[in-house]
Amino acid sequence: MHWTIEYYVTSDGKCPVKEFIDRLSPESKAKYVFIADLLENYGLKVREPYVRSILLLPAKSLFCSMDLQKKKRKGLSAGRLQ
Repeated sequence: MHWTIEYYVTSDGKCPVKEFIDRLSPESKAKYVFIADLLENYGLKVREPYVRSILLLPAKSLFCSMDLQKKKRKGLSAGRLQ
């Protein structure tokens, strides 16, 4: 099965990931192309050291960290949070 890598595109048509890739050194860009080819050709069969699974935080932890960020924006220090 052949996989396709889809990149995020902003509402104004920019593709930040591709812009980042274009700014990489030739060596880093070659490494990216190699790994992208592996992903397109082998999909989920590709393992470390080329890819790692992303672990999501439990929802409670996510909400707690979001709450902390809101309080920091309001000028409260983290030391005052309970």
